[in-house]
Amino acid sequence: MNILCGASIFAKEVIKESDILFQYVCDNDESKIGKLWEGIEIIHYNLIEKLISQSGVCMFLANRYASGTVKKLEKYFEMPGFKLYGFISDDYQVTEITSIMDYYEKCNLIKYTMGKIASMIPCKGSIDDKVLIYTMRKVGTTSIHRAVERSLGSPQLFLHTMFDGTEYRDEVKKLLEMTPRFPYYKVVPELIKKNIKEGKQIKVITSVREPVARNISQMFFDLPVMLGTVEAVTNTRKQNEAMAEIFEDIYYRLIDHDFILNWFDLEVKRALGIDIYEYSFDKENGYMVIEKENIQLLVLKLEKLDSCEGIIGEFIGNRDFKLIKEKSSEDYWYKPLYDLFREKFIPNKEYLQKMYGSRFMKHFYTDEEIEGFYKKYNRI
Repeated sequence: MNILCGASIFAKEVIKESDILFQYVCDNDESKIGKLWEGIEIIHYNLIEKLISQSGVCMFLANRYASGTVKKLEKYFEMPGFKLYGFISDDYQVTEITSIMDYYEKCNLIKYTMGKIASMIPCKGSIDDKVLIYTMRKVGTTSIHRAVERSLGSPQLFLHTMFDGTEYRDEVKKLLEMTPRFPYYKVVPELIKKNIKEGKQIKVITSVREPVARNISQMFFDLPVMLGTVEAVTNTRKQNEAMAEIFEDIYYRLIDHDFILNWFDLEVKRALGIDIYEYSFDKENGYMVIEKENIQLLVLKLEKLDSCEGIIGEFIGNRDFKLIKEKSSEDYWYKPLYDLFREKFIPNKEYLQKMYGSRFMKHFYTDEEIEGFYKKYNRI
C-alpha cells in the first residue's frame, strides 16, 4: 500500500505526474481528513500502525516539514512491512530512508527535489490571474502566501527578490550563493516583468516588520548556512549562554542590517516602478493599497496582520479569506538559543537609533510604536 505524507501542492503534482499509484494521502490537519486530494482519500497518521499490520505500507515524503514527519514515523522503522521513501529527481525517482540518521544524510537532496518541483507548479500555463507575494524574508511571507493559496484554491507566486543579488553586500551575496536556487527564481521574475511591460494587470502583496525582530529571526534562520551545519542544540543553560554571546557577535558582524531599510528601493522601486515612500501609509490600521497603471500593490504591516484579513480578502477577491498560522521560531530546532538570545540581547544605543530613526520606521510605524520598541529592547 502506497501512502503520500502530506496533502500538499507537491503531493498533487506527484499524484498527477509520477507512475506510482497511491491508495491514501496522510495528513495531520483534522479539517482535511476524509476529503479527497486529487481523487485520493486523506487519512490521519494515527491509522498508519494499523495499516502496517494489515497489509504493509510504503510511505513517500511529500510535505514541506519532512523532518518532523520522519521523526513522527521513526517508531515504525523496525516494524516488518514498513518502508519510507523520499523523492530525489525531477522524474520522481526515490531513495529508501532506513532511519532518522539516514534521512539526515539524504535530506538536502530530498528537500531540494521537492522544492524544485513544487516551485515550478505556479508557472505552468498563464500567470495572468495569479497574485504575487513579493517581500523580504522573515516578514510573514509564508503565512500570507499559504493563506492566499488556500483561499484561491490554486498555487500563487512568491518572490523575495526579482534580481540576482549583485547589489547586496558580500555577506548577503554569499548566503544567496549557498542557498539552492531553483529555476523558478529566474523564470517568475521574467514572466512578471513581461506582463508589466505588456500592460497586463498584476496584483502584488508585500509586507514590513520591525527591523530588529526581523533581523534576529533572519540570523537564526540562516545559522545552518552561516555555520555550515546544524549542530545539536544543548538544553543546558550554561552552554546556551556561552552560545548566546557568540551569536551577538554574529548578529552585528554578519547580518546586513541595512537590508530591510533599503529593500523597497532595491526591489519594489526597481522591479515595479513604485516608490513606496511617495505614498501615505495607514500606520494605525497597518496597510495601504497603491494603484499605479497596471499594478495593484497591497502593503501590510506584520504587527497588524491579524486585523487585515478583510483587507487581504477584498484585495484578492475572496471575502472568506483567513490567515494560516505557520511555523514560528518556537517550532524550529534553534528555539532554546533563540529564546535565550532574545532574553539576553540588549542592542547598543547607536544601533537602535540607526534602526528606529530610519526613514523606513518613520514611514510605517507610529511614534508610539517606535517608543514601544525602544523600551522593549532597553528592557524598560
